[in-house]
Amino acid sequence: MMEKWNALNDEVVAAHKVHSFKEKLDKWRYRDRTLRALLEPCTIR
Repeated sequence: MMEKWNALNDEVVAAHKVHSFKEKLDKWRYRDRTLRALLEPCTIR
């Protein structure tokens, strides 16, 4: 677990509120695919 925390960038770790932390974590985790990750389960193929 410590490796994952240590891999986060300073902007995510320094978030002042839980909501802000979650938003920054999602952006860090999904990078430029955030919207795609949210829409993917809804996509009909």
